[in-house]
Amino acid sequence: AGIRLACVTNKPYKPAVALLTALDLLDDFELLIGGDTLAHKKPHPEPLLHCLRHFGMTAQQALMVGDSRNDVDAAKAAGIKVVAVPYGYNHGEPIEACAPDRLVASLAALI
Repeated sequence: AGIRLACVTNKPYKPAVALLTALDLLDDFELLIGGDTLAHKKPHPEPLLHCLRHFGMTAQQALMVGDSRNDVDAAKAAGIKVVAVPYGYNHGEPIEACAPDRLVASLAALI
């Protein structure tokens, strides 16, 4: 669809590459930021701001899709709209409690 994608994870870079490769997803992402790629990781906004710089975009042109408070907080701190899914790694906290801009049942529902 011409959408440029980045994967921003707090997992270390090498295990993230291995996981995305095993799932046959690595080539879908133009950029991969691991938790050890930059000086800060989510919920700090720096990984998302780095993505904006990489793509030459503004926060208003971007969308964060996440499944945890770290994702929602990082997006809000970077000024990026955030859509959340209710499954994933969120320390047992309902994702609704993080107040994302939108909640979708699945990634398929987002499309």
